[in-house]
Amino acid sequence: MKFPSSFNLVTVFNLFVKKTQRIFVAPIQMLYRKIVRLISPQSIVGRVSEDIRGEVKQITQKPTSLEEYFLIGDKYVAKKLVYFLAILTIVVAILFIQQGIPFIQSKFFTKTMVINSTQVQNYSGKVNLVNNREDKLILFVGRLADGRINGQGTLYDYDGNLLYIGEFLNEMYSGYGELYYPNGNVRYKGNFLMNKYSGQGLLYTESGELRYSGQFSDGLYSGEGTLYYDPGVKEYVGTFSEGMFNGLGTLYDQDGQVLYTGSFANNMKNGAGKLYKDGKVLANGVFEDDEFMGGSSTQYDDEGNITYEGKLVDGLYEGKGILYDPATGNIVFEGEFKGGKYSGEGKLYDSETESLVYEGEFEDNKYSGEGKLYDLVTGNIVYKGGFKDDQYSGEGKLYDPATGNLIYDGGFEEGQYSGGGKLFDSTTGNLIYDGEFYMGKYQGKGKLYNASQVLIYEGDFYQGQCEQKISDEGSTTPSQTLLIMQGERTAQRTQ
Repeated sequence: MKFPSSFNLVTVFNLFVKKTQRIFVAPIQMLYRKIVRLISPQSIVGRVSEDIRGEVKQITQKPTSLEEYFLIGDKYVAKKLVYFLAILTIVVAILFIQQGIPFIQSKFFTKTMVINSTQVQNYSGKVNLVNNREDKLILFVGRLADGRINGQGTLYDYDGNLLYIGEFLNEMYSGYGELYYPNGNVRYKGNFLMNKYSGQGLLYTESGELRYSGQFSDGLYSGEGTLYYDPGVKEYVGTFSEGMFNGLGTLYDQDGQVLYTGSFANNMKNGAGKLYKDGKVLANGVFEDDEFMGGSSTQYDDEGNITYEGKLVDGLYEGKGILYDPATGNIVFEGEFKGGKYSGEGKLYDSETESLVYEGEFEDNKYSGEGKLYDLVTGNIVYKGGFKDDQYSGEGKLYDPATGNLIYDGGFEEGQYSGGGKLFDSTTGNLIYDGEFYMGKYQGKGKLYNASQVLIYEGDFYQGQCEQKISDEGSTTPSQTLLIMQGERTAQRTQ
């Protein structure tokens, strides 16, 4: 036999071996696959299911011969029932192995694992998570669900200090829980959402004193709540937003006394409210950024002395009010204000004696309009009439402060006699001059009288002088210079 030149004996032999292996191995592989299929859980469950379905169809049919019964003791038991119970027992056993044992293990047994290890992945059940296999420092005690911390649990730090007890959602504080300081005192007790205070809760200081009780949002005071001083005394009760006083609330001092009640914005008094001191209302009106802008108010200096009682607008005295001297406590002014100044009807007092100085009309802190000026010593009226810029102006009457007798009755300009008027003797009250004045001197038409009320001159005057002879009790005397005896009169304010 001749072979082609390309014939390779080794190649032919290898091919023969492979084909021979297939002939003998193929039946064995087929048998192996068949056995695997027969003993696989899916195959067993399938056959059992078919048998159950078949038996279920026939289970209601009554056996027709003794061959379909088992004799157990003195009782006959249907073979169908025995087969059914046997199959049911097998199914229950399989389910117990697949579901029951893991459930019991996760429910009643605790497994210790190293945190973040492969063991933790997809595990569900109670666990103790430790830092490593050598130290076995417990970091978490609780439950895992598919490898994630969920449900009730306890968390510790790497120093072994208790951090948190409560509910978790995917490793984050969510639900009710308690957070702790390293010294073991409670830091926070209440509801959490995604690791932040959220909902109702209690916040404590490191020393264990209650600091806040109320609602939270995103880790900050938000909603209705009560803030406390360190000893537990109330500091603020009311509405919060983003951790600050916002809305209606009441502010207290450390002695428990009310400081303010009303509206707040950004931790400051803003809007309508009342300010208190020692239980008394200092201000009742509108506030802006802690400043009182308008309404009734009682103000004090830094030493607690009252300075003002009345209405304010934009922080200035406005409307009716009373101004006090903080040193003596005496009333300085009582009346109307405008823009922080005396304007309108009012009374001015001496700060030392509280004696009445002036009563009447004011404008820009000055006497303006009708009013009365009083002597501080005797209390008698000094002047009654018109004023302008603190000076006598217009019609008025001037009195002697010692006797109360009328000195002058007539017109004034810049605090001096001007226009028509009458001049009287301050002691006797007798008329001295009746006529026209200019800048405190006789000028124009007038009549001059002696001490006996006898007319001694009638005519023209110029700068307090007359150039004509004056008859006195029937005699003629040389011309003389006549000057106003009382001199110039101006209003002097005492404050």
